[in-house]
Amino acid sequence: MIFLERSKASDVLLALLKRPRHITELQYEVKGSLSTIEVRVKELIEQGLVAEEEMEKWPFRRVLKLTEKGFQMARFLDQLFNILREGLPRRRGKWILALLYALGQIKGSTKLVKLLFLLGKEGKELIPFYEFNWYKYGPYSNEIIRDARELENLGLVKIEEEIFEETARDLEDYTIRFNYNLTNVGREMAQSVFEELPEETKRCILSLRKYNQAPLSMLLQYVYSKYQASS
Repeated sequence: MIFLERSKASDVLLALLKRPRHITELQYEVKGSLSTIEVRVKELIEQGLVAEEEMEKWPFRRVLKLTEKGFQMARFLDQLFNILREGLPRRRGKWILALLYALGQIKGSTKLVKLLFLLGKEGKELIPFYEFNWYKYGPYSNEIIRDARELENLGLVKIEEEIFEETARDLEDYTIRFNYNLTNVGREMAQSVFEELPEETKRCILSLRKYNQAPLSMLLQYVYSKYQASS
């Protein structure tokens, strides 16, 4: 299943689920470069998910179609995406996806929590959202880490450990930092979530980019100075 994490692999399967296509039609449907599509198709053929055959009628072009195995896989992906599309708008995890889509990689659990805290404070009518309590490093919510792990289990988010020397750490997770990224499948889902948000909410999320790119200490200072008094 790891090959489905590669760029455009799941898009190719879902496009072929609708009907067989010539390679140029496939590129038009899923976007991306032709060379990337050709590489993904070759890999999917090797996995026994896609087959190439010649049309029986004019113009007698060679077209790509799903094998039985590929059909089952594509139908599973289609059902999974439908379940996630229906469920995510009613769940808090959509804010993690939207944040990662708009801001890119988020380095560290503390930074992820603080960015979501700022989104909750500076955004409007974000429902459902997280509840926060103040601790040593400011506002914190266990629900965020739990939801991030759930998104990882669904194959939408990748969480990677980064180990630091004691003197090199930036107030983050002691000597281990957890970095958060979208998988390729997660990026497709996150794009859908982000594009359905109100324009004002999109602008609020994008305004957090400067804090994601800044050192953690600067983000913590901003959160403390602006919001600790009202906690």
